[in-house]
Amino acid sequence: MKLFQRVTAMALVIVMCMCVLTGCGKQGAASSSAQSGAVSGSVSVEREPLGTVELSTVTDICTYLCGLAPDTVVATADGMDITAGELMYWLVTNCDNMVEYYSYYQGTDQLPWTAVIGEEEEPGKTFAEYMVEDSVKYAAIQRIVERKAKEAGIAVKQEDKQAVQTSLDTLADQLAADTDKVSVEQYLWQQALTNELFAWNYQMDYLYQGLSDHYFGEGGEREPTEEILLSYLDTAGYYSVKHILLETKEATDEVKAQKKAKAEELLAQIKASGNDQALFDKLMKENSEDPGLATSPEGYTFQANTNIDPAFEMAALELEPGQLSEIVEGMHGYHIILRLPMQATEEIKETFINEQMSLMGSLWIESAQIELTDAGKALDAKAVYDAMQIYRNTIAQLMGKE
Repeated sequence: MKLFQRVTAMALVIVMCMCVLTGCGKQGAASSSAQSGAVSGSVSVEREPLGTVELSTVTDICTYLCGLAPDTVVATADGMDITAGELMYWLVTNCDNMVEYYSYYQGTDQLPWTAVIGEEEEPGKTFAEYMVEDSVKYAAIQRIVERKAKEAGIAVKQEDKQAVQTSLDTLADQLAADTDKVSVEQYLWQQALTNELFAWNYQMDYLYQGLSDHYFGEGGEREPTEEILLSYLDTAGYYSVKHILLETKEATDEVKAQKKAKAEELLAQIKASGNDQALFDKLMKENSEDPGLATSPEGYTFQANTNIDPAFEMAALELEPGQLSEIVEGMHGYHIILRLPMQATEEIKETFINEQMSLMGSLWIESAQIELTDAGKALDAKAVYDAMQIYRNTIAQLMGKE
């Protein structure tokens, strides 16, 4: 059974300071070459196996992780309290995400807890200190959304509360089918969640969606017009295409020559028709070897500079809407590309609204007065995460996962 991933969609509004991970730190930070996405020469480090904890001694996950009662105030955001219980969820989730990042780019699951993060000319923070302060922002956005929703007269509906309870009931049923050694509460503790916090996080999601509808939905004060959406697409570098692909990956020279000859024949047919789109669609359906054609028969919308085959993207961007390319040899084979006019689809509208809400949330955080209490300043992110790993190992062994 997979653990719940990040519960709160609002987390998307926080842009993490990735310079921490790409060479801006003074020591122990990741090399900027990680941006290439390739991991080479990683060294396997032997570690002592994780220990376990006597499960009966863990009566409260927050106290177990950090030694504080769940209702201890560890920070404030514009005067609103953020408790240790709330923060533990975000701190553990944040550490999980960083481990995934480092594993992918650096080939290690060990975080640089003592590395100093920051510009050379400014006093820095350790990575561990940064993790606490960054996680506080995640918790703060929930409190800000809660307040904004109240000001807008938005409340969680009864059916939404019931949906949350249904999720918990489903988890209980799945867990009961797997084991009788771990309770739902103990299972949720692996994410530093309690039943109440799980429900509250989900309810904050509903409030966040309510604010999104309030601002940008139908009749909302910032509902985007078609003109706004098309301008957004142009500014953000989006473009739409259809293509006929004759695949040549791992093909012999003879097969490649045959594929190119076929591509030239298809291109000649389309040109002879005056670039008739109906004929293009017919030939695409009959001849294209694009594995995504079945699910995207109306074409694709891409954003420039987002890891598309460079030869394909360069050729597509040189076209005007309605214009046809010559034969383009790309990473996967020979393409005939048809540039399409951009359309303000519902999917594009949703993307635009999500980005606008993220921007709005970021501005809320930037303008918020966020302060750590003495208890918050004393938190040790490494100690918290180490304790969580031991707890998770305990649960894994009880469930027969180790």
